[in-house]
Amino acid sequence: IILLLYFGVPASQFVIGFIYIGQCTVRQFISIYMILSGFFGIAFVVVGLIIYMQIRKQALSSSSSYDAPRANIKLLRILIPIFILLFLFVIGWWIAGQVIVFEVKTRVEFFDPVLLEYCHGHLYKAAYILIFVDYLLLLIGAILCVVDRVAPPEDKETAPKKRRRPVHNTKK
Repeated sequence: IILLLYFGVPASQFVIGFIYIGQCTVRQFISIYMILSGFFGIAFVVVGLIIYMQIRKQALSSSSSYDAPRANIKLLRILIPIFILLFLFVIGWWIAGQVIVFEVKTRVEFFDPVLLEYCHGHLYKAAYILIFVDYLLLLIGAILCVVDRVAPPEDKETAPKKRRRPVHNTKK
């Protein structure tokens, strides 16, 4: 759920970064931050969704017949480390973006493109707001993880019943 919610953030960053490239003289790196953050965020979501689908295939195939599709274990062995590296990069780049964006907050100028402190309002405000949206999604993700861990297990009536093997007593 969080991956799907998060997808809108990097997609927006990528598009806005490209649209307003070179229109921020106060900090030229803001548009580059937006583009790279968007690219790696989209890659993070795509890899995460592929991993989720493969794990889901594995869960379905282990609980059903032999005809069910099986997860590609080799693919998972490659994608999980890539997912972890992308996650670490996205988090690190998010922290770097906070420094890049917040450092010029008090001196940024939105109206006069001739000034050295100029940054296009849409670019700067989008970068600023999307950082806080990331905070919000991180909080929602943490809450969902806690709720998932604290939630009671499935009812015995809804859980699939397992057959027990009869125990043979060999001692007499």
